Amino acid sequence: MPRITPVARLRELLGDRRVRFLLVGGFNTGFAFVLFAALEATVGRALDRAGNPVAGSLVPLLGSYAVAIAVAFALYRRLVYRVRGHLLRDLGRFVSVYLVSIALNAVLLPVLVALGVPRLGAQAMLVVLITVVSYVGHGRFSFRRPSPGEGEPPDGPSGAGAGGPA
Repeated sequence: MPRITPVARLRELLGDRRVRFLLVGGFNTGFAFVLFAALEATVGRALDRAGNPVAGSLVPLLGSYAVAIAVAFALYRRLVYRVRGHLLRDLGRFVSVYLVSIALNAVLLPVLVALGVPRLGAQAMLVVLITVVSYVGHGRFSFRRPSPGEGEPPDGPSGAGAGGPA
């Protein structure tokens, strides 16, 4: 049995859309969380001191989401789903999946904080739920391309670049 080199194994892993999704999602989640923490430590605490703890949760949340959405769209589109065309349609769908995610987050974060969970801990817990929502939504909606026979030819010679369910 031939030995698989580490480079060949890495190429094989990165050829799997699910692995790319988790890597890009992990990077973007970490990036957004660090941004959230920075905004929470500055703007969030200032709003808390001003007597508005709900805004102290939501302003850092909205700010971190706005930046993270732009970064995630570019990375998922280019590195994970490898799709072309339909830029505005994809962006609209992508943002709609994030709107569902942020709505869940915006409702649940202040509730968890009111229940006594520290804000950063609450946000860390919610990351798990949001990851599942994001995976399903982007794989089945944001970057979905019709299968051959549904009206569009496949991307590339084998259709491997089309973004169907992940």
